[in-house]
Amino acid sequence: MLKESDKNFRQVNKTIILSLKLKAAMSRTTDEKEVEHFKNWISVWWPEDRPNGLQLMNNVRIPFIKDAIASIERLGNKESIEGINILDVGCGGGILTEALAQLGAKVVGIDLSVEILNEAKRHLESKSVELKQNITYKVESIESHQERNSEKYDVVVSSEVIEHIDSDSIEHFIQSCVDVVRPGGSVIFTTVNKTFRAWWNLVVGAEYWSKRIPKGTHHYGKFVPPSVLIGYLERSGCTVVSSRGFAFDFNVTRCDFTADLDYFYAVFAVKRE
Repeated sequence: MLKESDKNFRQVNKTIILSLKLKAAMSRTTDEKEVEHFKNWISVWWPEDRPNGLQLMNNVRIPFIKDAIASIERLGNKESIEGINILDVGCGGGILTEALAQLGAKVVGIDLSVEILNEAKRHLESKSVELKQNITYKVESIESHQERNSEKYDVVVSSEVIEHIDSDSIEHFIQSCVDVVRPGGSVIFTTVNKTFRAWWNLVVGAEYWSKRIPKGTHHYGKFVPPSVLIGYLERSGCTVVSSRGFAFDFNVTRCDFTADLDYFYAVFAVKRE
């Protein structure tokens, strides 16, 4: 029988090993303060009273992603995404991951927060066996994931993530996302434009006035203009096909496409063969 001191020693070793694994999963694009901050979101990923902003975003994100996949010639211009292999980078609580899997896609969601992924897994437990079989969650950075999964996926999606990465690391992050996609596959980003409108609505309105989002979540200096994102994608070996803007209504009860890219926007690119 193990002595109490031996048990304690083994528990300490397990804690150290877990810590080292998490450090290894981090990357040069990881802002640990951002990862720590998003733990404040755990209780609001899946609200019971009404949809949150990220859930409302699926009203535009899902059609945009489906249209992108339908245009991939290598996949036979399928209108359905059933069976498509998708990587959701920075998946958070799984709001987009679950929506894609519900349409039949095989989705791997990666994120750097153990706590948030545990929330994603908790919510998934209430779903059907079929949905569970379509989703895999991993605590991992995109760089670490790319090392073992180069050119594996039909599609990579990273939604509302790059505005939380330091500007001097974004290009490396994007290149890692592109590297996991097969030639001819899709690369899709949604993010926030670097405009006064975006800052006013997200920071002033959502964080300080309505308090819908925890304070300190968004920083104007990290917002990414479409021209910058498109330039990075082109240099990473992609051809940009389309972009669309979207925004919430005043009461944040709807999210719809817009005629411009001044607030939120989505970009779809194809990896050159």
